[in-house]
Amino acid sequence: MPPRARREWLEPGDAIAPADLEAAAKSGNFHVEEGDILFIRTGRHVRQKAQGPWNSSKEGLAGLGAACLPWLHDRKVAGLGCDGVSDVLPSGFPKVTRPIHTVAIGTMGIHLIDNCHLDDVAAACAARSRWTFPRAIAPLVLLRGPASPVNPLAIF
Repeated sequence: MPPRARREWLEPGDAIAPADLEAAAKSGNFHVEEGDILFIRTGRHVRQKAQGPWNSSKEGLAGLGAACLPWLHDRKVAGLGCDGVSDVLPSGFPKVTRPIHTVAIGTMGIHLIDNCHLDDVAAACAARSRWTFPRAIAPLVLLRGPASPVNPLAIF
C-alpha cells in the first residue's frame, strides 16, 4: 500500500495538512529527518490525464498548506519537490499567495523543485514497497541565477 494520505489525486485547491504528511510517513513506514528531500505527489498529472487540463491560475492547484511550514522546519527538511508548485493555490492568504515559497526559501533555506513528474517514481516505489531512496540532483551553475532547471534522479 503506497503512502497515500487521501486518494489517487487531490483536486485543485486541496490543501495538504501536517496530519496528511504524518499519515503518509506512517503508511510508508519512514521518518522525515534533517537533510531529507521530501517529494510531494498530488496526482496532478494523473488528474489531468483523467479529466483533461485546467487553468491553474483560475482553478488552483493542490499543495501544501501554510500549516505545514512548522512541520518542515521541525524536521529540518533540506529540499521539497512537488508535481505542482508546493503551495496550495489559492493559499488562503490574500497578501501571501505562496507562503511555502516565501517562507521555505527565504527564511528556512529549503530548496524547492517545482513541477516534478513523480508518477514514474511513485510506481517504482510501489513496485518495491519502498518509499525512501537516494537521489541525484545537478542544477546548472548560473552566475547570479536564483533558479535552475534540474532533472532529479531516484536511485533504487
